[in-house]
Amino acid sequence: MAARFFDAETGVALRRALVRSWESDPRVRLHSPAHLAAGVCWTVGRANALLGPGGRCTQGALSQWLGLGTSGLSTPGQTVRRALTDPVPYALRPWQAPAIDLLGHPDLLLRSTRARLVRLRDQARALTPTPFLP
Repeated sequence: MAARFFDAETGVALRRALVRSWESDPRVRLHSPAHLAAGVCWTVGRANALLGPGGRCTQGALSQWLGLGTSGLSTPGQTVRRALTDPVPYALRPWQAPAIDLLGHPDLLLRSTRARLVRLRDQARALTPTPFLP
């Protein structure tokens, strides 16, 4: 599935998410393996802005390919997301920041997503006045 919709780097992130979700909560139960795959794709996809406009594929295309018909990916996605999400401190997202989910696992982010976040951090630091030091 990763090869059909995504690239090799995304495939690694999907496998990491699958293993981590199982390790964090082996009782995660979904209706079928297709629902689990949908949940993992939705979670990693939202963490990297891969789904929807400007993304690599649509949720509808992914759902159809998995044989889920018109059922959405967000329901199984929320289940997987809960299993994956580490508690992260509340953070305000600047309006320029990409619309990504904060999962607390940098290894689930693609190189391009990490680079974009580092760039935004550096821009924010450049705009922040340095404290007065005597």
